[in-house]
Amino acid sequence: MALRQEEDLGNMNPSKSRLATVLSNYIDENQHFQFGERRLRDYHNEAMADEQVEIKQPAVLEGLASFLGYEDYTQFVIRIKEIKKDTSTLEAEKKTAGDFRFKNFIRSHKISLAIILIALVVIFSVMASKQQRWMEWDGNNYVETPFDADKLSKGELKAYKEDRIASFKLIKPDCNTVFFNPNGSVRVWYSKNKDGSLDFFSDYGLHPITGKTLKPITKYIIDKYICYQ
Repeated sequence: MALRQEEDLGNMNPSKSRLATVLSNYIDENQHFQFGERRLRDYHNEAMADEQVEIKQPAVLEGLASFLGYEDYTQFVIRIKEIKKDTSTLEAEKKTAGDFRFKNFIRSHKISLAIILIALVVIFSVMASKQQRWMEWDGNNYVETPFDADKLSKGELKAYKEDRIASFKLIKPDCNTVFFNPNGSVRVWYSKNKDGSLDFFSDYGLHPITGKTLKPITKYIIDKYICYQ
């Protein structure tokens, strides 16, 4: 983890610039997307000045959420809503109880409070922005949709990703379908649905309903489930 790396280097009190560099490197390594530390510092300064911050790159949102230990940005938003709800309830009770719960939440992530502060400020600011875009599965492909808290809590709402909308679709392959590229790489992926039958998709990813990772098509699957006659 970034904090341990800093401590190993003897840097027990890293600067804001250094912490932003840690986040920048993490996004680059885990999302394969370059996002400079200076831009993160600028966003942090704007947020601290109560200015609206907007990050349009989904990879940055996903990277920051992953850095905090969440599966993806959507799961982070769900968790923050739960925390805000808990906080509202706790405010009506003893303040010490609320403080204790919040401190326990921070400790559970085992990340430097300074690093968490920078990451949370950036992501909170993005969440507050009305420009955040969302998408949902309509049964055949992902479509852009307005924010809906109920759908988000059910896991039906996802952070908008242009590549998912453009290339990820449910398909019904037949014997004439081109399953492989000239170099041998696959063009079709599959997974079982809730009924136990196979669903086929035009791109790699997670099954929109079950959440399971899709598998690349094989000749065995083609012969058994598609061209079996």
